[in-house]
Amino acid sequence: MGALGYTFRDFLTRHGKELWFRPDEPLYEVSTARCLKEIEKDPRWLSGEIAYAAFRGFGKALNAWTRGLVAPLPDRGDVALLEAVVDRSQSEGSFIKLVPFYR
Repeated sequence: MGALGYTFRDFLTRHGKELWFRPDEPLYEVSTARCLKEIEKDPRWLSGEIAYAAFRGFGKALNAWTRGLVAPLPDRGDVALLEAVVDRSQSEGSFIKLVPFYR
């Protein structure tokens, strides 16, 4: 992100701007933005049942596929981005995997 002139805070807060696909854009269906929205919709996400989510989506800012891990922060009603990397491998499409705590 630094090479593009953005800070990490820009990446997290500039929703609907040049860093994120909007729902009315053609690539939204396979985008990182959609992955994160879908993860947040799961009722287990902030209830403490999910340890983390793995995702892969197309990132608008870098014009590349991105793999990432996010974890819920239930006490803050927020999300922690654990890792995000550009995936230069051949496209496998987008995916989301929610990983529950093992009890």
